[in-house]
Amino acid sequence: MIVPDQHVKILVATRPVDFRKGHDGLTAVVQNELWLDPFSGIIVVFRAKRVDRIKALLWGGSGLEMIYKRLETDKFSWPGVHDRVIRLSKTQFEALFEGLDLSTCLWRAAGARADCGRVTQAALKNKSCSSESRRITAMKTSRNTLSLDALPADIRAAFLAKIAARIAAEKRAERLEKFTSQLEKSTSQLEERARRLEYLLAEFKHAVWQVVRKDQRRPVGASLRRSGNRSCRNRSGAGRDAGKEPKQPARRNLGRLPIGLPRIEKIIEPESLMYPCGCGEQMVKIGEDRSERLDILPARFRATVTIRPKYAVRCNCGGKVVQAPAHLIEGGLPSEGLVAHVLVSKYADHLPLYRQSQIFAHNSGLDLHRSPLAGWCVPFT
Repeated sequence: MIVPDQHVKILVATRPVDFRKGHDGLTAVVQNELWLDPFSGIIVVFRAKRVDRIKALLWGGSGLEMIYKRLETDKFSWPGVHDRVIRLSKTQFEALFEGLDLSTCLWRAAGARADCGRVTQAALKNKSCSSESRRITAMKTSRNTLSLDALPADIRAAFLAKIAARIAAEKRAERLEKFTSQLEKSTSQLEERARRLEYLLAEFKHAVWQVVRKDQRRPVGASLRRSGNRSCRNRSGAGRDAGKEPKQPARRNLGRLPIGLPRIEKIIEPESLMYPCGCGEQMVKIGEDRSERLDILPARFRATVTIRPKYAVRCNCGGKVVQAPAHLIEGGLPSEGLVAHVLVSKYADHLPLYRQSQIFAHNSGLDLHRSPLAGWCVPFT
């Protein structure tokens, strides 16, 4: 912070200036607009349109010095914008440079001091003024003429630091109160949303229990009808077991393979159909025991060789070759079945290309990198 001498003249240009100006620009403003001499040892304070920054220009003995300060969270307390210059005391300049909210009362105190002085002089000149009014006027005059400049430097610094700490604490308390109100509002909104979700969940569970699986669906009034039917059967003398519903058979896949699945029948005959007693008679088939098992044929690679014979005649009348059939990938290595297998494995079975390449190399010994596999998939994506 700047600590100017007690006798240094400190002036504030109340009209905002362009803060892009440097030493020369601010010197021109002091000379041409304020009609002051910047080399005379004075301190000229400038303000911008944004009230969170300040600049000061002063003569350092060997050259001009420019001081720039910007507040990150607070704002400087500036007087009203006028087309003139206001003089500050050392204490007022220190409070302004520290960003304290004392400048407004200090401006008013400076203006009220002259007014109270004039009021005091008028009251003393008036012979009819009572002693009580003269005492009140004297108290006001003495109170307004008090200044922090008369205090020692350490006490004045401690006083200003205490005021700055109090202002910062009030601002923190205000921000905390604002945050607390926002948090309470958010909490109430979340509680309302939680109650709404609980209501929707209860309605969903109710709807799920009303509509169960298709083979076990029960109407809403099924329990009432069943209780009514049971009471009628009891009155008619029917047994307790007559009201039970038949149990549905368990669902299992044993022996229930799809009908359209290809089947290979393997018949196992005994070694001999003759009676073991040695009578010479042959046994007759009276039935069979059938069981089914699910089998799979692993994919196998094979090479499809297309041979087109070339024919010609001895009289040099020309030759004949059958035109090659159209392929899915012209001039490519894969057949239509291999391309379909790669596409289905990638997009339907979610098997990435690098895993397919590893499977091909492990099962069939084919070195198919994923780069050609990706090239086969590009025209169909």
